[in-house]
Amino acid sequence: MQGVINIEQQLLTAMAAGDHKATNQVYQQHFPVVKGWMIKKGGSVADAADIFQEAMVVLYGKAQDRDFRLTSTIGTYLMAVSKHLWYK
Repeated sequence: MQGVINIEQQLLTAMAAGDHKATNQVYQQHFPVVKGWMIKKGGSVADAADIFQEAMVVLYGKAQDRDFRLTSTIGTYLMAVSKHLWYK
């Protein structure tokens, strides 16, 4: 698990540096999971896109913080933030 966290921390570092490939990779890898969950909860694809975009903004903001250390996978983090935003 630690190796996965290190790889994902590298993705966050690349995102913070403005690497669009890293951001796109995170989006492509994790949006389908969040979208599937939201549709099961009664949301639409448009709802999922909006919520996931907000979650990506939160992740990007955290990636800008040098003190932030990812203690889960990016997917778990994005799902948690998306759920929080959806239930809010």
